Amino acid sequence: MTTGAESPKVPSQGAKATASARVDALVEERVYSVNRTHPNYSSAMTFSCLPFRTWIFGLIVAGLMLTGCGTFMGPNSAALAAEITVYRSPSCGCCGLWVEHMQAAGFHVQDELTEDMEAIKAEYGLPEVLATCHTAIADGYVLEGHIPATDVQRLLAEKPAIAGIAAPGMPIGSPGMESGEEVEPYRVFSFTESGQINAFAEHS
Repeated sequence: MTTGAESPKVPSQGAKATASARVDALVEERVYSVNRTHPNYSSAMTFSCLPFRTWIFGLIVAGLMLTGCGTFMGPNSAALAAEITVYRSPSCGCCGLWVEHMQAAGFHVQDELTEDMEAIKAEYGLPEVLATCHTAIADGYVLEGHIPATDVQRLLAEKPAIAGIAAPGMPIGSPGMESGEEVEPYRVFSFTESGQINAFAEHS
């Protein structure tokens, strides 16, 4: 089951008061600017700043709701915005466990079952040397194998100029390949459309 984001909390009265004070300062500055620059200034022009005040206040309160003190959104809010399409064989149990790992990390997963995984890998230009069980697509990037969710989050945040990342070999201890306390050191690789392969992350 995909985990959902926590409901945004309404800013406190104190936060609203602070926002209002900041707006007053901005409006006063705007009015002063009008006084200095407009040749036909009159007191009636002060009221022209009211829509501006409402607009600014709305922006500040919205900012408080989205980012104020980092408490109004859940810790995985960035991940919750990401959607991943996973292609896997219906008989692959470890692939299903990786799907659950990604869902638990907050990703929206579209689970596509297919018996023709070779065609999927060829379609997305995956280098054969990196091919393993399941293949996924997120924001145009190819994700191959049991990649930790943290690596995918990093990929989507940094948006490097690569085609995707892969964890070949189905290493023991990687997400979906857990076996007690055993963890086999493994590496996640990046690859480009031209086939260039580089290290992306190390895990042990």
